[in-house]
Amino acid sequence: MMEYGYYIDKVNTYRKGILEAAGGRRLPGPESVKKILLIASAPRTGSSLLFDILKRASGMYSLAGEDVPYYKLNGLSSDLAMSDAISDARDASGADERLANDLLGDMRVSGIEGKFPADRDGVERYIVDIALRFSIEWPLVDLSYEKFRSLALEAYDVYGSENRKFDKTEFYLRLIRGLRTVYKEIDPYYYDIPAASIKKWFPEQRVPEGPPNDVLMIEEPPFILLAPSDKVTDKDLREKTLLLKSSVNCYRMGYVRKLFPSADIKVIYLTRNPAASISGLYEGWLHRGFFSHNLRHLKEKTGLLPDGLDIKGYSNTGPWGRWWWNFDLPPGWQDYTRRKLAEVCAFQWASANSAILELIENDASNFTRVRYEDLVLDDNFRLDEIRRLLNYAGVVDDITGKMSLKALPVIQATSHPVLYRWKKMRDIIIPLTESHAIKTIAEGMGYTASGAGDWT
Repeated sequence: MMEYGYYIDKVNTYRKGILEAAGGRRLPGPESVKKILLIASAPRTGSSLLFDILKRASGMYSLAGEDVPYYKLNGLSSDLAMSDAISDARDASGADERLANDLLGDMRVSGIEGKFPADRDGVERYIVDIALRFSIEWPLVDLSYEKFRSLALEAYDVYGSENRKFDKTEFYLRLIRGLRTVYKEIDPYYYDIPAASIKKWFPEQRVPEGPPNDVLMIEEPPFILLAPSDKVTDKDLREKTLLLKSSVNCYRMGYVRKLFPSADIKVIYLTRNPAASISGLYEGWLHRGFFSHNLRHLKEKTGLLPDGLDIKGYSNTGPWGRWWWNFDLPPGWQDYTRRKLAEVCAFQWASANSAILELIENDASNFTRVRYEDLVLDDNFRLDEIRRLLNYAGVVDDITGKMSLKALPVIQATSHPVLYRWKKMRDIIIPLTESHAIKTIAEGMGYTASGAGDWT
């Protein structure tokens, strides 16, 4: 198997070539970022949904998605380390600056989706953004930017000539269909696109079961879809708030502060009851997405895990189950390599929430809380909560008057969201939620075991 570092270097070289071909980009320094709003949560808590809503406010700018891929590109990957935790005192030998630059280069002002770029320069910038993203989604594919750009322009021009509201999903389907004439490895089923739409465009394509490749994932599937966006200006940096979200940031909060030393960082702690979150993790582990860490690399580096994973209910589902760990890799994961899948999921939920609660206990001044349940159950309360979060961030723009929040977007779901879905697994989930450790954490979050029957 080719070395991990080979593909990281290959992707970084390719990305550098794209930017040089596009004339380069002027990047501000990390000290230019003055305000950050960070969503902290355990995985499968709904952070992608909240991120998608908040990033549309005119007072926000954001990354396209999570920041994890850029950690991996700069040698700060848990594929090669003992966990997702990064100490704020870590000496990364120049990786700090490179990582900050990658994050700064991915910043965008999203606004309301559905509009085409205003001019040809905007189209070219959009294609550069997509090409950069494809490189971290398909690190083993030998992409040619010249060929990619040609096919992307063709897909865009055909789509744009129809003079309709821009639909990024349809554009991606058209683009992927063109790319697959050259790059068969690019599989539409790894994108955050409804399976029914993929089947319509690619009727002969089989639904995959394992990861997109057997070496490494830089971006975790389901891969996000980029929409056209505006450049971040100096005025934006002075006046707006950078929105960040990644569940692993609960293990590296001090390091995030180190990356942006001039920023006032406020944190939204997004909670969800343990039954729903743990069942969501369980379904995710058995989905074709969410592959995060190929532990074979860690084994080759440290000698750990000589026989691979033996997670009951997962490792026997396919050959990938021996080495691929999904979602976060918390400190202490080594004690769960021979456990039941449900126990692994409970451990991931508990680890993330414990880390966040500890941060709040040490300093609660920059935290506010919001419950996922309050974002999905009641339309009016949802609007009130979004307004409250924007006010907390100091964002005066009210996006609730510019977008519909009654039909919430479905983002990175294993299947269409259904309330109380965890109850299909109640025989597995309830014993976990009744454990002393889970009950203690849940109660600290405001979820009492007596109300478990009503958890959504």
